[in-house]
Amino acid sequence: MPKNYLNKGDFYGRSSCRGSKAYCNIAEPVEICWKNRISVIRPWVLPDEKEVLLGVIPLEEMDVMVDPVNNALVGIHGDDIVGRLR
Repeated sequence: MPKNYLNKGDFYGRSSCRGSKAYCNIAEPVEICWKNRISVIRPWVLPDEKEVLLGVIPLEEMDVMVDPVNNALVGIHGDDIVGRLR
């Protein structure tokens, strides 16, 4: 992620899912879209990481899961949204 997208005030020491500990920047909000669903998160920018890791919170918020057989995101309750607050 380009450095000009980072909010320089947010800098935290955290542990990754792989167990490594590092200080990381917290990026500006990012909108994740899948079909008709949206989740807004503030991703961690970990040093020396080249892969993007999508955590369980945005997946649950969008009511999707990973289908390991087809290597794809699928709606937990099909393509219909179960509930929506307005």
